[in-house]
Amino acid sequence: MALNLKLREATLWHSLLAAIWLIAAAGCSGNPTGRLTGMVSYRGMNVSEGQVQLDNRQQGIAAAGQIEADGTFAVENIRPGDYRIAILPPMVTENFGNDGPQVKVEKAVKNIPKRYRQFKTSNLEVTISAGNNRFDILLE
Repeated sequence: MALNLKLREATLWHSLLAAIWLIAAAGCSGNPTGRLTGMVSYRGMNVSEGQVQLDNRQQGIAAAGQIEADGTFAVENIRPGDYRIAILPPMVTENFGNDGPQVKVEKAVKNIPKRYRQFKTSNLEVTISAGNNRFDILLE
């Protein structure tokens, strides 16, 4: 009887794991996605840190990718559609007094003008298609 109960438990666990795998696989295979790569520069010089953020208001989707030291960035697994772009400086931790809290704030940088830090003022837009997409971002 104990052996029969253990076999039922093992069968139940295997069935549960198979169901989870099927659900996960179904979620991954349905929708094609795109990848966005490019370079961020300010007045001809590469921006060496920060983040490229994408926002699609119609679909309620956001995505982001880090700006590398050479100015390149990549944003992965983006649903196709039209996106607004914002460029954000990196975040740093600041201490407020000896006993004050540590707070994350934007790093003071001169090569990402304030207007590019918000979707509504950056005037940067890109259309993402399934597969590879390239968009170089030239800040003024």
